[in-house]
Amino acid sequence: MEAEALKVIEKAYRNAPLQYHSLKNRSLAWIHQYCTQQYLKNSTDLRGVQMAAHKLLTAVRFYPPILLDAYTRNLVKWLIKRWIILMIH
Repeated sequence: MEAEALKVIEKAYRNAPLQYHSLKNRSLAWIHQYCTQQYLKNSTDLRGVQMAAHKLLTAVRFYPPILLDAYTRNLVKWLIKRWIILMIH
């Protein structure tokens, strides 16, 4: 799903007027933010939590203001909780 979403974003911005190209990084960040949620929701091991962390960091690299978003802050909390739970067990 992620690869297909990234292809759609690339194609959309390739065909979009130049005035919209500044929004590309924000769109890419949203894709990675969504992938973070999916990894957290569906993973049951440390590897999944690590992938979620990687996706979240990628989202922040594409669009740093995403950290100010309440949804992103909730993902960070969820990520920390999942990591702690997995480390305890």
